[in-house]
Amino acid sequence: MKLTCFPKSYYSSITVIKSRKKMVLEGNKLIVPNQFLHSFQNRTGPLFFIITAKTNICMYAGVDRFDELKDTVFLPDWMLEEMLISPGDKIRITTVAVPNGTFIKFRLTPEFVKLSDPKVIIEYHLRYYSILSVGDIFNIQVLDT
Repeated sequence: MKLTCFPKSYYSSITVIKSRKKMVLEGNKLIVPNQFLHSFQNRTGPLFFIITAKTNICMYAGVDRFDELKDTVFLPDWMLEEMLISPGDKIRITTVAVPNGTFIKFRLTPEFVKLSDPKVIIEYHLRYYSILSVGDIFNIQVLDT
């Protein structure tokens, strides 16, 4: 299905307060039209998507929420940047069945390892991600600067 995409920061019903700011800026969860929900009512398990831009760059994502949108999807801002797409561009979204992961390997910077409890920090930030795939890179901002 081809949809028009916009960054989540454009989504008018999100009040970006400090507790929601991370959900808008981090993670890989989309705000998708209700038409997706109706299409997959009989499906069991989590709903994952592969997003393909006109640049042929692909990324995986999950669902943040369903909304009364028509042919529009909202992606985390960083995803638009990484996929080299602009607000209002058309993207292709396809559902995908993904096997459960069995292993994840992190490459941490020496500065990050020196923090008081890096494991807790990683676990906190991972909750904003529905799915991880081989080669994914994500940044963790530790201090609000």
